[in-house]
Amino acid sequence: IKPIIKSKTNSSSFILKILNRFENEIPSTLIPIGPCHGDLTLSNVIFSNHKLFLIDFLDSFIESPLIDIVKLRQDTKFFWSLMLDTEIPSYQRNKIIQILRYFDTILDNYFKDKDYYRDWYNYLEKFNLIRILPYLEDKNEINFVLDALNKN
Repeated sequence: IKPIIKSKTNSSSFILKILNRFENEIPSTLIPIGPCHGDLTLSNVIFSNHKLFLIDFLDSFIESPLIDIVKLRQDTKFFWSLMLDTEIPSYQRNKIIQILRYFDTILDNYFKDKDYYRDWYNYLEKFNLIRILPYLEDKNEINFVLDALNKN
């Protein structure tokens, strides 16, 4: 993955430092294992008739519900789906951001006292963001991921 990321990000020393940390700073706490959607972003959730449907199940590299929390917070913390949908009027966009922040706070507060979350969340969040880079072609999406990595 390093050569691909180097070509996508102009050999950013920031990204290379993160990649090196992945190899050297793997958390020692056990990660919870269990059912995992693998790509639980708001783009893969359909709301209809007061029901919620999950679509586009992706094979996950780690079978842990923590991966789903990382992917969900990709939307609630960084607003990934909003970045993809540029047609939303600004007044609606602002309301959506308020709702996403509210849900993000609930998610983070619920899990923050769990050892595995404290130890693994930031690691997996960065890993997830870097994992996306090789698939991105659009400069805005690449910059979005780099900005999200920079916020941590």
